[in-house]
Amino acid sequence: MKSPVHYWPMLLSGTALAASEPAQTGSPAPAPLVHETIMVKGQRVEQKLSDVSGSITVITEEDLERQVATELTDVFKNEPGVSVTGSAGRPQNIIIRGMGGNRVLIIKDGVRVSDGFGADDLNDKVGRFSFDLDDVKQIEVAKGAGSSLHGSDAIGGTIVISTKQPEDYLQGQDAYLGGKVLQDGSSDKQKLSATGAARVLDSEHLLRVSGWQGHETANYDESRIPADLDGFSASTSSRFPLSDHHLLRLELDYFEDNAKRDQGPREVPQPDGKWQVRQYHEQGTQRTQGGKLGWEASGLDSLLADQFTWSLYGNHSKNTATKRSLLQNDLLSGYPRYRSEREIATFTEKRIGSELDVRRDLVTGAIAHKLSYGVELERTRHERPVEKLSLEAGVPQPSQSEPFSSARTDRAGVWLGDVATLGRWQFTPTLRMDHQWLRPQEGDQGENHSWHLSPSLATSYRINEQWRSWLSYANGFRAPSYDKVYGNIPHYFALPPFQIIANTELQEETSHSFEWGISGEGESWSIKPALFYNRYYNFIDWREVGLRLSDGVILRQYRNVAKAETWGAELAASYWLTQEWELATKLGWVDGEDSQGEALRTLTPLEGNTRLSYQTHDWSLGVQADYAAAMSRVPSCGNSLTKRQDACLTSAGWFSLGLTADWLITDALKVNVKLDNLFDTRYTRYQDVAGLEAGTDAGLFTQSGRTLSASLRYTFVGISCTAC
Repeated sequence: MKSPVHYWPMLLSGTALAASEPAQTGSPAPAPLVHETIMVKGQRVEQKLSDVSGSITVITEEDLERQVATELTDVFKNEPGVSVTGSAGRPQNIIIRGMGGNRVLIIKDGVRVSDGFGADDLNDKVGRFSFDLDDVKQIEVAKGAGSSLHGSDAIGGTIVISTKQPEDYLQGQDAYLGGKVLQDGSSDKQKLSATGAARVLDSEHLLRVSGWQGHETANYDESRIPADLDGFSASTSSRFPLSDHHLLRLELDYFEDNAKRDQGPREVPQPDGKWQVRQYHEQGTQRTQGGKLGWEASGLDSLLADQFTWSLYGNHSKNTATKRSLLQNDLLSGYPRYRSEREIATFTEKRIGSELDVRRDLVTGAIAHKLSYGVELERTRHERPVEKLSLEAGVPQPSQSEPFSSARTDRAGVWLGDVATLGRWQFTPTLRMDHQWLRPQEGDQGENHSWHLSPSLATSYRINEQWRSWLSYANGFRAPSYDKVYGNIPHYFALPPFQIIANTELQEETSHSFEWGISGEGESWSIKPALFYNRYYNFIDWREVGLRLSDGVILRQYRNVAKAETWGAELAASYWLTQEWELATKLGWVDGEDSQGEALRTLTPLEGNTRLSYQTHDWSLGVQADYAAAMSRVPSCGNSLTKRQDACLTSAGWFSLGLTADWLITDALKVNVKLDNLFDTRYTRYQDVAGLEAGTDAGLFTQSGRTLSASLRYTFVGISCTAC
């Protein structure tokens, strides 16, 4: 059966035949020196980005288009203090100021993105990338704790993703139709997408479909065994006005990403020794589907609310990993023995929830208030069953296990926030109370309850029209996750063998984030330095708690044992040399250690980028240098040869040059081109080797050599719409 991506060329051809005249896709590229007003919801209240008290970074759809972005590594490539591990075909996870994995909360259109999972919170089995970047309108990155706004898991930072809606495409038209073709050089990913929007009577509707196929991102030598990738994404959104002040919004989305690999390890451990692998096949599927119904009200002018949004949502995420292998052993019996094995591991999260978000603007004396308050309720069910079948000499030996007990997580949160302005001063206090109730779906392992009060306060002072300074404090927390509480994970083939047992007495991890910054913006320049310090308590990690004498298995358990702190600095600056030429740079440095004085695995070296760009109304050209210092401040790792604790793998500094260009050929046709690693430099990012044992072959984790990526977007209008 052919992948859906094979049919998109016919779909795009049909799109062209159905259209009669090119669309005005928007106004021409903005003239230089005209600063675009970017709106964010950093405090659940819409504000200008320049007025937000804190380090919030905004990545727009134009930024994604310029980077020809297909992966999270492309999205956050230019952001200091933010890095991504993994790439196409490998689990991708976001690290913010030294905290990563599930300690960074990702929210897409008001709904949490499912957690990843893997050993030691690395999320090396399933990552956090489960959405289509072509759907994205804007991404907001809030660095530091954000639990006073969004509750549990926002201990290290928050990523808020907003997708495009029908009104973003129609803009006064009755219909919109467009298509996009993309080719990524590092993964050979070919992607095709089509978008249609229409106004029917008073309602507006949007349909987007995308398909792709390619390979796992190659390392420099192309020596890594690549997985074959393909996927499909579809989303719809409908807007139904009920009156001048009320409307309903219905959103549905589906995302599927598949990876196949026909090569694997040379040998695998078995209860009766090591067996050689003669045939191997691995297939992974990541599938997410969800829906959301929202009621939006504005212009109410009542005592309690000017506007509110109530939403009811559901989401189902399922990750399946299937492994099939044919094994051979010539030593056990003196003749060749063959064993066939199949393993199916599934990770499922089913989420349903509701949220009420209320806004109220008012003035008390000389203080102008933008109030935000609301309530959030959510229930999530978790399952991770593993099925195994071993077949030897025609005798099947099936087995089934659950490394983590099936569990249900109930969350409830209420919050109250304010953006108060008094002359040149701005104060943003926020307070949120959360309760998480975790219980197993079967068995009698007991329940786990977490209550947490999360305050935050930011204060800013506008010195004059150009300069503003701020100081902020925020509290964050992450309630114990079900896999840490109810984990029952045997590792009998490890040396020494061990098993992780349940612990229902776990408490939430907490953090305290402090930040000071100053921002300046003139007619042709801008600068924004910031200093930060984060303190973390009650980190959950495993400890050895006993020995099972019957079989010599060491018992381990997750406990609240660790403390940590991170600190660092960031700088973003730009200067318009002329009306067309702009020079911009961003730098970030993160350091930190645990309570034993050992460096954290998630640190990043001093890294940054400098970009020189030339912009006109119809085209632009940019050259960008990306660089990082050497990383020698690393944690300790177990040495498999000496059986001692030695320093983990370090990384050398590196420098890479790239080019980007875009050309608005007509009002309907736009081309973007990106040339990465112009000088074909061999280098390794520290994020990709952090925590690996010294002596590990870092060549497997090098970045791709010189690659060329491009996208082409065409838009049509003039579609007959008798119902419009």
